[in-house]
Amino acid sequence: MKRIYTITLAAVGAAMTLSAQSKFDMPAAMLVDNARQNTIAKAKSRAGIEVRTLAPEVDPAVKVLVAIILTDTSCVSDMQAKGFDLVSTEGDVILARLTPSQMEEAAAMDGVLQVSLGNEVYPMLKQARAVTGVDAIHNGSDELDGHSYTGNGVIVGMMDTGLDHNHLNFQEDDGDLRITRIWEITSGGTTNLFDTPDKIRNKRTDTSNGTHATHVLGIMGGSYNGTAKYADYNRIGRPSILNGKNPYYGVAKGSELSVCIGTLQNNNIQLAAQYLYDYAKQQNKPVVMNLSLGNNLGSHDGTDAGSRLLANLGKDMLICISAGNEGGYPLSLEKKLTASDRTVKTILSSGAVRKGSLVEIWGDNASAIKLTFAAVNKSTGAIVKEIYSISSNTQGKRTYVGGNSYSNYSDVTVNADMNRYFGSGALFGGSSNISTTNNRYTLNIQIECGIQDAEIAPALIIEGSAGNTINAYCNTTLGGFHSLGLNGYTAGNAANCINGMACGDNVLVVGSYANRIKWPTLSSGEIEFSGNQVEGDISDFSSSGWTYSGRKLPDVVGPGQGMIASYSTPYMQKLQDGELPQEGVSFNQRCAEATNPVTKETNYWMEMSGTSMSSPFVAGVLALWLEADPTLTMDRVKEIIRKTADHDEFTAKNPDKWGMGKINALAGLKEILGTGSVNTVEADDAADKMIIEALGGKRYSVFVGGTDGFTVNLYNLQGAIVATAATNGDTAEIDASALADGIYLLEATGKNLHASRKFVVK
Repeated sequence: MKRIYTITLAAVGAAMTLSAQSKFDMPAAMLVDNARQNTIAKAKSRAGIEVRTLAPEVDPAVKVLVAIILTDTSCVSDMQAKGFDLVSTEGDVILARLTPSQMEEAAAMDGVLQVSLGNEVYPMLKQARAVTGVDAIHNGSDELDGHSYTGNGVIVGMMDTGLDHNHLNFQEDDGDLRITRIWEITSGGTTNLFDTPDKIRNKRTDTSNGTHATHVLGIMGGSYNGTAKYADYNRIGRPSILNGKNPYYGVAKGSELSVCIGTLQNNNIQLAAQYLYDYAKQQNKPVVMNLSLGNNLGSHDGTDAGSRLLANLGKDMLICISAGNEGGYPLSLEKKLTASDRTVKTILSSGAVRKGSLVEIWGDNASAIKLTFAAVNKSTGAIVKEIYSISSNTQGKRTYVGGNSYSNYSDVTVNADMNRYFGSGALFGGSSNISTTNNRYTLNIQIECGIQDAEIAPALIIEGSAGNTINAYCNTTLGGFHSLGLNGYTAGNAANCINGMACGDNVLVVGSYANRIKWPTLSSGEIEFSGNQVEGDISDFSSSGWTYSGRKLPDVVGPGQGMIASYSTPYMQKLQDGELPQEGVSFNQRCAEATNPVTKETNYWMEMSGTSMSSPFVAGVLALWLEADPTLTMDRVKEIIRKTADHDEFTAKNPDKWGMGKINALAGLKEILGTGSVNTVEADDAADKMIIEALGGKRYSVFVGGTDGFTVNLYNLQGAIVATAATNGDTAEIDASALADGIYLLEATGKNLHASRKFVVK
């Protein structure tokens, strides 16, 4: 058995200059290294030498989905010549399915800036419609002159897991499915497309162990308002069970649903966005995508491959991302180093550290950062033993130390101090690199520790140059950074716990406020959130923070706590049969149920809370807005929100948590109708409201309130009149059936009237 008491990786970096950079991001570097280790292990096994590795599941021959950032797009042809499996080839970020050895080939190309596997992501977990004005939009309130909006002509989509697509919430009244496309994306980006009603109907679900996607899509675009048995939302304090029209439907109830489901793995999210983008272009329809997913790791500067790809696609589609649910956890740590204080010390846990705990440390430049893992005395803060140290750039190569349980692992050095202080199953691994995308020094850490001595805690000691700002982030598995009240140790906080994949451009980041703190159920009475949560206030869990450039997030906040929406029937069946861990959820907490006339099953609605719920709500609102103006861009959306979001006593208390305020769907729609096009064409009189509704067959109703006659001209983008109509009242009907699909300019002129707007003929 090999024993060593302190490992210092200075020797590892001795052959490298400080400016040396690996073109792999940290997860990709780890995968390639694991593939190498497994190749060596297999060779030794054939020679009769039995060894184990930390990631035996990594097969060097299996392709994985990677994102590749390019500095020269001409190298795409070189990749094609090598036979690389390229999934998308447009722009400066492409997607490819490559084996680990092909990843190394790609990284060696001059035109490649980075090969990225990306950090794995996870789900971010009737009253809402009313308080935001969505009900008024659905019903065609007087403020909209009786015209309603439901997301008609707009595609809404997502990437998620746990979808029961046969649920009543996603059916038309006649039983036809509203979901037109399902892309099931599994490990390595492998995709199965379900694009006919029979294919979709015959597929059961991507997993019966989850329901997240069913709830998220139900909020964003669920439409079932038929007969159901439900607990009356309006009788809190005196719950009653009613049989009538189901009140728990979603926002964009008239939209087309096209969704991606499957494995929430690395670049699958970017691939899903590409699929939705391409499909919407083919259909010539506007599209909104929701991502109720994320993690707390990453550079938080939008330079990673995933953020870049979403930013590129977000120029032509609207993307909403959850802010995160870590508002109550000390997952972030920031400190600016000075000449007199060039060290950050923090304690990882006062007890055991769970498997899967991860830490990322980022500097704000390329100067080296030294990391030491140590055992410290919990009472005094004294360093008992320095166990592991990285003092040079390892170019992404990870080394491990562990307890006795790893004595026959080829990629782990057994360390007596790990065994002594943290147990035989303890493991610590680290790597460093200068990221090619932002020229910032970064360290990536994996840790698992037990408790051998009640007086000992695991700690990190971070040392760097004066003037360098250190940012550290950990995942929820670790739980946070701590000081234990010890002098010289820095605790983490929730100040910058924003979702790491939400820091790029051209996306809308959504936080959550408490829509309801009480709700009734069919069989267990009334449920209320514990703690001090106040209805209307920011959710305790809602994450906030800032990007590396200082942009504050979230952008806006929507209702996300106490949200009742559809639940997966296969999931509910398992829950009822006791085949799933309860995790605080009981079958008896269902809020509504109805018989599905097609499947003959009972479908259910239940509560769920999180920015996972607020993000699809806001995405549904954007679909309503897109129906009114299909040319909306993300810049214009943010401008509208800035003008129309609600502010109250809650937003005034802690503005950093609220972004631009609480989404107001009705006020935003009125702003759109009042100002016309969002790009270069403006309504000449902003007080005029012009409402355009599709009648089918490329025929459109044009309504202008307060008028007694006007003429409508339809122009193509070359300025030629291609259709015209006139009326003596306030509504004209124009026929565009002879026109090709595309964007046109509609102009209404009359006495004291001159209004114009771009819109899509389809």
